[in-house]
Amino acid sequence: MLLLLVAALGLLWVVVAAHRDELGFPRLSLRGSFVLAFLAFELVLLAITEVSSIGDHFTAGVVEGAWAAVLVVLVWAARRPIGSVVRSATVAYRGAAGCERRRRVARGRARSGRARG
Repeated sequence: MLLLLVAALGLLWVVVAAHRDELGFPRLSLRGSFVLAFLAFELVLLAITEVSSIGDHFTAGVVEGAWAAVLVVLVWAARRPIGSVVRSATVAYRGAAGCERRRRVARGRARSGRARG
């Protein structure tokens, strides 16, 4: 349950930071986007609490299901920023692996006396 809450706050932060221009805050810092994300988190928490308490439905299963639904929506909303981070990390990893491979090939050629070209 706690993991759902932490993941929701983190994804809200990513969404607010990535869409600050669309939200009307183009000069918002990361700290400011965290404050807005925390306020949005508190509003979602309040909404889930109030809606689930109607009709004695305030159980752990209902609350966890609601937070899971919120996480699905947030992952969908943060798909572009998450995708760009994954792409840049993948390129950096492949680039580092490619550089190491090229270094090994160059060292092998230098040892054997074969010049490239």
